Amino acid sequence: MHIRDSKGQTRIKMVVDKEDQTVIQFLNKEGKVTFSLNPDDLIN
Repeated sequence: MHIRDSKGQTRIKMVVDKEDQTVIQFLNKEGKVTFSLNPDDLIN
């Protein structure tokens, strides 16, 4: 799933990676991932 800004640029991606882990990626206006979050990041 991609969420786009008012100019149509993808700014948030929700994906499943090659290890079948869910990942939320935040992108800047150039399309570069600036922050990535997966469930393992939240479990201590």
